[in-house]
Amino acid sequence: TGDVNGGTGSAVQNLGTVYCISGGNYVGGFAGYIGGSFGSAAQQIATASNGAKVNDHASVTAYGNYVGGIAGFVAMTVYVNNSISNAGTVRGKDYVGGLFGQILDQTTNVYLTQAKNLEDGDIETFNSQEGYIGGLIGYASRDVSLNGASNAGSIKINATRSIENIGGLIGFTEGTITTQGAITNGFDADITINTTRNVKYLGGLFGHIVGQLFAGGSADYLTNYGDVGSHDLSPRLTYAGGIAGAVDGGTAVNLQPIAAGATPTGSAISNQIADDPSTVTYSSFYGVRNTGDIYGSQFVGGLVGYMGSDVEILREASNTQDPILDHEINRVGLADINHVGYCIGGLFGCLNGNLTANAVTTVGENTHHTILKNEGSVFGNYGYVGGIVGYLAGGASVYQVVNSNPNTVNKTDTNDSYYMQIKAGGFTPDGLATFNKYVGGVFGYAGGAIYVETSAINNAVISAEGSNTQGSFGYSYVGGLFGGVGVDEGATAAADIDIHTVLNSNIVTGGHNTSGVIGYASNTVTIQNVQNVSKVTGYDRVSGIIS
Repeated sequence: TGDVNGGTGSAVQNLGTVYCISGGNYVGGFAGYIGGSFGSAAQQIATASNGAKVNDHASVTAYGNYVGGIAGFVAMTVYVNNSISNAGTVRGKDYVGGLFGQILDQTTNVYLTQAKNLEDGDIETFNSQEGYIGGLIGYASRDVSLNGASNAGSIKINATRSIENIGGLIGFTEGTITTQGAITNGFDADITINTTRNVKYLGGLFGHIVGQLFAGGSADYLTNYGDVGSHDLSPRLTYAGGIAGAVDGGTAVNLQPIAAGATPTGSAISNQIADDPSTVTYSSFYGVRNTGDIYGSQFVGGLVGYMGSDVEILREASNTQDPILDHEINRVGLADINHVGYCIGGLFGCLNGNLTANAVTTVGENTHHTILKNEGSVFGNYGYVGGIVGYLAGGASVYQVVNSNPNTVNKTDTNDSYYMQIKAGGFTPDGLATFNKYVGGVFGYAGGAIYVETSAINNAVISAEGSNTQGSFGYSYVGGLFGGVGVDEGATAAADIDIHTVLNSNIVTGGHNTSGVIGYASNTVTIQNVQNVSKVTGYDRVSGIIS
């Protein structure tokens, strides 16, 4: 079918198997273009209760834009009431999705139940010049509701120009995404991009969400098992995460990366971030997990590269090693530290708000306290590098936070596959001294108060390296747990630190203000129990606890 123009009350049901289809623009397994009046909420695309499989081991190829396993372009309500899936290869240039290339409706939202891009549902692009590519949807103009969704196909992109907005499930949405049930990007669902140009907004599940992200209820997890980006791409990739490249939080934000060769100051980043993080909206997760390698240079996180709002985590947020390929730990950030790379964290690269993770949840007879956990190595350059968060604009209230891999204890050989590092440094552009401020096992930098109800633990090797150890832009504010708290120009008031138990058990290496626990804090620090058994090395203001 080429075009489908529905009237009021129209519906498309019982979609069946298709065969190989090819065309120019607006190409789909069922229809290239599905339209009607934008304002009619009664128009629907729906599957019947049999949960039909669409595009079963066939292919849909467009030599232009707007291509999907079901429809290339949709201008009406999309409502899937049972299940829908794609099991064939989908190829195109831009606005490409395993189910829908672009959904453009100005009045109503997208509702998908058990939407799946199956193992043979690979997404491939050629000569891509814009992007907007997803395992399910390339572009959605409104809010999206997902009740169970998964991608098991790989996404392979060849681009001739700079592109943006690529996700394992959804490339881009102008609205908010709400999820229920398991939302997963599978083990072999890697996202790889072949280009010499820049790439922006790349996520294991979602590329770029302009609104918020509300994820699930009891036992509902967002999970990415695939790798995001690649070794060669990492210097040119910004806003990358295992779950999402960026979640703006309701207001589109476009932080400008610092150019290679520039000498940044603390305010070069913080001045671009909201002065009052408490006024922004928030996103909420029950459980969120990444096990893949996440490559990128600026605003990169194991979970989210850039989060533009407060975040509430109810059960768990973790970046862990692959449960199958457990012979090595995963990594977040730069593949090669000889490039600019900042705002990089094991969970969040840059969190423009406050972090709350101290809930108590009950599943059956079991009671759980929220935990933040990173088991991967994190690599950056120029600064704001943390095992949990690279740059936290506000404060944090958490129950327990762990930056540790059970296989890394007593591992100090850099050639060991279990050698876990939180590292910034090594690169000096154009003879300038390296920035490399704010490096910590938990937070590289935090602008507000920090409260940890139980314990904060680190056993990764923490280091910041630079060529000018005495200059103002030498490596500074390095801590086994916290690099700097409340010391930047964008810091919120009363940046106190209150932690019940602190444990750091590995090497910390830095320059100015280097410590086994806290590189520098601008206000009151209260720690009831401290155990620092690390070796601390620095230039001046060096201490075992706080410098």
